[in-house]
Amino acid sequence: MPVPLFLVAQNAATLCHLLISAKQLPAYEFIVTGIGLASSVLVLLYSGSVIYYIDRVWLTAYTIVLILSELFHDSMEHQHKDVTNLYYKNAFSFIVLAPFSLYLGEAFTALNFKYLWQMGFYAGCISSGVLGTLLQVYSLHLQRRGCLDLIGALVKVPVIALSTVVFHQDTLPPPLWLLVAVNSITTILLTQLTKPSVSKVGEERKNGSPDVPEDEVELI
Repeated sequence: MPVPLFLVAQNAATLCHLLISAKQLPAYEFIVTGIGLASSVLVLLYSGSVIYYIDRVWLTAYTIVLILSELFHDSMEHQHKDVTNLYYKNAFSFIVLAPFSLYLGEAFTALNFKYLWQMGFYAGCISSGVLGTLLQVYSLHLQRRGCLDLIGALVKVPVIALSTVVFHQDTLPPPLWLLVAVNSITTILLTQLTKPSVSKVGEERKNGSPDVPEDEVELI
């Protein structure tokens, strides 16, 4: 599956989460969010020309799981510590995504690999799991500083560009590239428009606000 489509799915989850969780959005933020979501839907619909049906099913399932995971994280955010929330979030994603892996046959495909390919596959799974966990833990630090969303949106741009060099299958038709660009730009804009006030959060934590866990006060 092309990396740009995978990252567009992540952006779509971010935009949907913002639209669902926000009580009231200003008109300009609502318009930007609508443009971003429209580009995500069009990418998913138009992706049938570059990926297989099974990949589209997985991509759709992944987007839905991301949205549900973000909403689940919101409901648990003020009840547990950050690391505990991270554990529950990953456990929730695994429980929901596992049935899709069985349905698509991905869980048993590796059994048919040659020995060296199997070792490479398992090594890649372990290394990606370890690196992913480290990145998630570091993201907690960025989240406390209020810059996680912006950095996450900006990093995806060079990743998309680099993927076209490393993976030749990531070459997309011009209309898809245009939609990917629109999706990336709208996501970056929204991370700035909806950026929470770090100073305000810090003041709430210092004043002992009940909505902020006490174990995070000294980390600001």
